[in-house]
Amino acid sequence: GPLMAHLRDALPPEVSVVYRESVEDLKAYALAAVAPGDVVMVKSSKGTGCAKIVQALIDTYPAAQAEEYAAEGSEAEG
Repeated sequence: GPLMAHLRDALPPEVSVVYRESVEDLKAYALAAVAPGDVVMVKSSKGTGCAKIVQALIDTYPAAQAEEYAAEGSEAEG
């Protein structure tokens, strides 16, 4: 929201920033920017609504089970 716009504007130009006006806009950006296999950390307060972003990411990119990763690793080796 607007308070984060102030932070974005205060950061030096060499710091890469993605700013969106709303959680819905940020959710759309996150879903477009993330690919299967990416690791994502979302840090926020519950009141910001960012849980919607987390849920959308989980729904779109469900975590692979450890067995799946082990199988992929053994296929790459053999």
